[in-house]
Amino acid sequence: MPRKVEIQPPPELAVKFVLVGQEGVGKTSFPAYAPKPHFLMHKMERGYQTLASAGRLPSCTSAVVEDWQDLLGWIDDLIANPQGVKTLVLDALTGFAADCEEYITQTAFGGSRARFTDFGKGYDLSADEFRKFLESLERLHQEHRMNVVCLVHSNTTRFKNPDGNDYDRWAGDLRDKVWDMVRRWPDELLFMKFESTTIGAKRPEDKGKGRGRDERVIQARHGATTDAKSRHGLPARIEIGNDVSQVWPAVWRHIEPQKGTK
Repeated sequence: MPRKVEIQPPPELAVKFVLVGQEGVGKTSFPAYAPKPHFLMHKMERGYQTLASAGRLPSCTSAVVEDWQDLLGWIDDLIANPQGVKTLVLDALTGFAADCEEYITQTAFGGSRARFTDFGKGYDLSADEFRKFLESLERLHQEHRMNVVCLVHSNTTRFKNPDGNDYDRWAGDLRDKVWDMVRRWPDELLFMKFESTTIGAKRPEDKGKGRGRDERVIQARHGATTDAKSRHGLPARIEIGNDVSQVWPAVWRHIEPQKGTK
């Protein structure tokens, strides 16, 4: 049958997020106010449960993931039946990547960490396994138009600058090969941080009074010290304040088409 060129209606809006952030900055609160979220928490990441128990976050469905196969099983089950979930939250990829390495250590190297690290073979196999995991998340996202929010702890790495002096920059706390895949995968790669300002200095050359305040902001554009990007054209910097219930709306209003626009 001849192929026909035609305009296809746009699919339902669903977004893939990777949110990188400093410890305690509020990464978990961001997806808690998304549409019908379900948290898959690494066994060492119980932040959502702690905050929800204290009444600081709304009640959401959640599950503790015990190991790598358990995580893959959850993704397969949601692909087969999304059970009303509209936003899947992975908290956090840093722990899940470690589980992936442990799975490869056990299944490919007989439990020997020395054999895993020999010539980097284990890291290569782990990166390939993690790639398949991202492909499963992509399938879940596409087939069910489900938002996916991957939380990642931050780390500093040394950037080799071909145009000048090397410097430190923020990145996800993942192996380099895994981080390269993760940062390319989402629609929105966001960095949440505390931004300090000095009070009392009106000009750069003036000295402040030694007082300051920390403001929570999300960076959505690439910078010299931060990996970030936005396929939906988010502003470079979004102030999110201290009301955790307003973080998701503060981002989403820049993504969702406004009434009266084409």
